[in-house]
Amino acid sequence: MALVLDGLAFVSDSLRLMVASTMVENGGVIQADEKGFGMHTSTVTGSLTNSGTITSTIAGSTNVFAIDLYSSDIEGGIINTGTISIGGANTGSSYAIKLDGTAEMTGLLDNSGSIAGGHWGVYVGSGVNWSGSNTGNVAVNNRLGGTIDNGFLISGGTISGQFINAGTINMNKFAGFGAINMSSSGDISGGIINDTGGVFEGSGGIALNNTTANTIAFTNRGTVTGDLQKANVTLEAGSITGDITGSLTFSAAA
Repeated sequence: MALVLDGLAFVSDSLRLMVASTMVENGGVIQADEKGFGMHTSTVTGSLTNSGTITSTIAGSTNVFAIDLYSSDIEGGIINTGTISIGGANTGSSYAIKLDGTAEMTGLLDNSGSIAGGHWGVYVGSGVNWSGSNTGNVAVNNRLGGTIDNGFLISGGTISGQFINAGTINMNKFAGFGAINMSSSGDISGGIINDTGGVFEGSGGIALNNTTANTIAFTNRGTVTGDLQKANVTLEAGSITGDITGSLTFSAAA
């Protein structure tokens, strides 16, 4: 089953998948009060491709998510060239993309557009393993020109695939938090590459906020503004303005 949306506007819980689908495409507008696109214990064997807008806009204390994946997998990945965002003044949990439940996410997040969360851009909850095993073992690829506002919160989940950034990942919402934030037993075991042109910008002087017991491999060829906590850093090019808690190795770019 292929589901193609073009020029549509929805309200309330806009679109939920409870069955398998081969492809989901949006080239229009999906606007919802609480969840723009939701999957519950479901699988898309192809990709979720967005060249339009997926947004959740309700104000108040309700938890809102533009894309909400619970115990679900998008095997071909989330491919965004448009906008995935949270709008409105919201005091509840508000994430542009939320992965939660107990599942392996075998596709990647391939972003060359805009992802903007109210609290966090992307949330990875406990029980999630994001391997990217169907997409070359790459879990996150934020391409040149892509922006992820309010960064990542990895709260007990694992990104076991590679995390590549050539765009901009920043934190504007919370002081003292990074572009990437790790808590509980959260891990990025596939390592982080901040590639040429890539920008990591935290707030309060922190770029990687890591309160876990895990130390992250971090290769830098771009620009990092803020401290890198519990990171084994390989500096191939670019710059790091901040302290490193871990190790630093200088190496020529591959």
